[in-house]
Amino acid sequence: MAKSGEDSERIQQAIDCKQLQVIPSDDISSMVLPRSLSDGEKEAICLAIQHENSLLIVDDQLARRQAAKLGLTFIGLVRVLAIAEQQGMVD
Repeated sequence: MAKSGEDSERIQQAIDCKQLQVIPSDDISSMVLPRSLSDGEKEAICLAIQHENSLLIVDDQLARRQAAKLGLTFIGLVRVLAIAEQQGMVD
């Protein structure tokens, strides 16, 4: 993992417990994406392209515009949390 600290430890535990799955992506350097997107946003878009019927969770406006141009389905984190609350998954 790239980062260290409490969050990265929790993420690693979730991976170890099979609660999260790490999916390698194809080389993002071959994709033509705006330079102003972060590496994480580029990677997320790349994965969404590779995996049909995926739902991209993205808040950055430039990344959303790029996802729309590519025909990807996306929502923001606030919407994810609202859905989780509606389904009783969070308080």
